[in-house]
Amino acid sequence: MGNLVRQPIDRTNNFKQAEERYRTFEDWERSDLINALSGA
Repeated sequence: MGNLVRQPIDRTNNFKQAEERYRTFEDWERSDLINALSGA
């Protein structure tokens, strides 16, 4: 059997691209997006 080794796992930031895109939206686009997502 092998030895148990604990190491931190590099995790990607899956939300960075979405956040950057959201910040490029105009206020009305953000509002429409939120309404579309919350209306489901």
